[in-house]
Amino acid sequence: MQRASLILVATLALLLPACGGSGRTASQPASTPAALATLDVVRTGGIAANRQELHLAPGDPRLGAAEEALGVPLPPSVATASTAADAFVYMVTAVQTDGTTATYAFDEGDVPGDLDKLNAWLGTVM
Repeated sequence: MQRASLILVATLALLLPACGGSGRTASQPASTPAALATLDVVRTGGIAANRQELHLAPGDPRLGAAEEALGVPLPPSVATASTAADAFVYMVTAVQTDGTTATYAFDEGDVPGDLDKLNAWLGTVM
């Protein structure tokens, strides 16, 4: 009887993993949509030819407004040549939580259409 019980336990021990059961559940990481992680902006030029910088890191309360203005997923990277001598020139680098990065270079005289809202927002915070 004892030998039969031992054989039964050994057989069940071998069959349990083969059936996909181990007593543990595998948890998968939660799939969360990408969000804006950081935003770095350097503004140069203008009439006074001054330089201002804006650096938003994770946890900055302004990051949500920046994400809304820029949009997620990020618009394609753009670079344009300055068309106005006294316009502010913006160099923008945006990084999402999933590692996606985009770089933008534009001036107020030639703002790409998908960055109009970002340009308006930058005008209020810089």
